[in-house]
Order: sequence, then C-alpha cells, then structure tokens
Amino acid sequence: LRGGGDGISMKEGTCYGSHCEPPKLGPLFPLPWFSVLRPSFETLRRIAGRRPGIKPVPMRGSTEQAELFHGKRLNPAVFPPSAFINERRIFLNRRMDFVPPDEYKHMSDGGVYCEDGRTAFERAVRALKGLDFMDIEWCTAARDKSHIVIGSKVFGVWTAMTNQVIRETYEEDARRARATLAFAMTDRHLLAGEEMLAVHWDKQSDAVAFEVCSFSWPQHPVAKLLQPIVHRTQRGAVEAFCLRMQEMARARELTEGGGCADGPESRDPGVWP
Repeated sequence: LRGGGDGISMKEGTCYGSHCEPPKLGPLFPLPWFSVLRPSFETLRRIAGRRPGIKPVPMRGSTEQAELFHGKRLNPAVFPPSAFINERRIFLNRRMDFVPPDEYKHMSDGGVYCEDGRTAFERAVRALKGLDFMDIEWCTAARDKSHIVIGSKVFGVWTAMTNQVIRETYEEDARRARATLAFAMTDRHLLAGEEMLAVHWDKQSDAVAFEVCSFSWPQHPVAKLLQPIVHRTQRGAVEAFCLRMQEMARARELTEGGGCADGPESRDPGVWP
C-alpha cells in the first residue's frame, strides 16, 4: 500500500518491484471473441462456461489489502515495471456538505447524509452481486459460477473478456460494513492482472462508497500494440461503473424545502481521486 504503512507485511520469498518480471505476452492466436452485435446474456454465460485458467502475475491477491475509503491504495513501487494501476472511489449517498445551505436549513436531524446509509449499502451490494452496474450502453456482463465475462464495445466492435472470481467477502461490525468481489484475468483476456470491486459503509458518518481497484499488464499482442487505447478504455469503464452504481444506490434527493423525496440523481463531486 502507498507509504508502506498500516502494518501491512510482505510475504517472505516474494519478489517486489523491479526485481520481478512482468507477465510475458501470450500468442497472437486464439484471438479474443468479438462481434459487431451486442452479446446476449446467454452468449456471455456460454463463453464463461468454458472456464479458462488464470494467467499468473506477480503480487496476486494484493488488492485484498486496498481500502480506498480510508486511503489505503496500491503502491506502484511493489509492482514490476509497466504495471497499470486503476483506482476510483465514489460516494453513493448524497452528502450534506455538497447541498446548498438553503436546501437543508430546516432539517433537524443534523446528519451528514440525507439518504439512509443502510438502504444505499444494501442496494449497492445487490448490484455488485448481480453485476447490474456494468449494464451500460457500451458494456455488459454475465456470470457463470466462478467465471465472469465482460463484454465491451470499442470502435464499433464488441469483445468479451473472461475473468475468474478469486475472492468474495462480506464483513460487518459496529463501525462498518464491507462487501467485496475480486477476480483475476484469465487466458481468454487481453490483459493479465486482478481487479477488486467493493461497497463500503461507514456507520459513524453513514457514508457509503463504491471502490474499484485493479492492476494489469498487456497479455495479448493486440493489447500491447493498442496500450494507450486500452488504458483509456479501462479508465472510462471504471468511471462509468462508478456513476452507474451511484445511480442504482440513490433513489431520493433533497427537496427545496428540506427532507427527502423521489427525484433525479444528483451529480456531487464524489469521484476520487
């Protein structure tokens, strides 16, 4: 993690940073699945059912240590050169400090958030489990047991990338609740690496956040050749997933006279970094 703090220890006998070799490029064939038409849910599930194996990478499992809500981010220095680290956090419920004062001056509860944190958290956890937040205009996803296939549209062509779930957790205590889903990129993917998705509820402030944290390297020659486009697509996908998750977690906003009512989702500056 950044700064090497928080008492995180590294496993003995494991290489780090420049002492590690990044994953080697795979062969040109077979090519990834592609189509000019948006893949159906059944098509994606059929692709997931092929169960390809995970591509070995350094620092496997390191996303488990990340907790963006509290600033615990991946440290680029512990990864081999050329690792692409992609991290985002967005608040899912509406923060009072982003609302003009005249909109909540009549409120008596003095809370930090308008929407109920548990409700937003539960909605987001359902969306996380069902991958509903990935269902946008140029992206879709489906899961078959331990494998997830994400279909995305780039330059008018749909491609399907297969991932394998490596970790699913749910933790709750008096201070917080947190649900995570982590998956590794497989041999039928343009990239090699790992991604973690998490929904975090801080009970003291009632804040709910969605986090995305990943690291990757090109695995297929096409990804290496088009690396700038691949990185831009990765950033755009994470941004779109965060905003979609926010929309799904929110159902109400503050009315002019204070209090909450059904209405369109707001766009507060909750995206980070």
